[in-house]
Amino acid sequence: MELNVFAREQTYFSSVRKGLADIFCRTLSKSYSNFASFIEAVKKLIRSQSIRKQIQQLNKWDSQAPLFSVIIPVYDRTWELEKAIDSILSQTFRNFELILVCDGSPENTLTIVDRYACHPQVRVHKYTDNSGNACRGRNTGIKMAKGHYVAFMDSDDISVPERLDITLFYFMLTKADMVYGSVTIISDGARQIEGVWDGQFRKSFSLNLKEMEEVNPVWTCTASVKKDVLDRYGAFRVEMRYREDHELWLRLAFNGCKLFPIIEMLAYYRFHKNNAELLFKDQDAHWKSLMLEIYKQPYYF
Repeated sequence: MELNVFAREQTYFSSVRKGLADIFCRTLSKSYSNFASFIEAVKKLIRSQSIRKQIQQLNKWDSQAPLFSVIIPVYDRTWELEKAIDSILSQTFRNFELILVCDGSPENTLTIVDRYACHPQVRVHKYTDNSGNACRGRNTGIKMAKGHYVAFMDSDDISVPERLDITLFYFMLTKADMVYGSVTIISDGARQIEGVWDGQFRKSFSLNLKEMEEVNPVWTCTASVKKDVLDRYGAFRVEMRYREDHELWLRLAFNGCKLFPIIEMLAYYRFHKNNAELLFKDQDAHWKSLMLEIYKQPYYF
């Protein structure tokens, strides 16, 4: 144990030395315009390394106080669901719980869920009826969550192994209320969308509130939100059959929450003919109108 601690300390100080050396070389090459910018770069490096050390200390499973609650609403998935679950259980940051909420799922899906139910970090809730979209499942997961942060995930997407580690770093660095990131597209070719292709990298970006009314900048499978923020401003409105995630992000932004995009890829987003959104996309004008009408209103769930 002492050797492991010593090794971590050596790694920490080695990374600090490497960062300082990099800053010094860039200073000599006049990458920094003045001494003040050099000092700011050093402070940023030290802050980043301090956060990394804190994350190392937090990186231990605690069944009573998981730092993240990852929520996957489940309806009718099989092999895609297995990949989604495995991507969470393989996270490099270990202090999380995974909440699976079955929404009237068929037997073949329940068989897969039951296989994971005995895992110490997995909790399962089953509804016998189907609600029609992900809102009820996500909201149930939020109510069940023990974590300080709630991470959203769909049953057909894949998180990168470092997703929670990277997300926690930016929560601690920026003091944001919500962190979201970039994705890479997985497309089987069954759903053709202009400007979207298999293997495409989609970089995250930020928008002001007015711009967000027109464009949803957040891939839900990369989003994590502080639990107390969701408790304060509400979760997913069940009356929103489509754009339910867009409405929530707008509501958080309207209430002054800090939504922070990061360039790092956090997930693979799967485009296919069975994407749930296709059930409602034809009525998008209606759902957008309703979203704009209600996102400034309080919501209690």
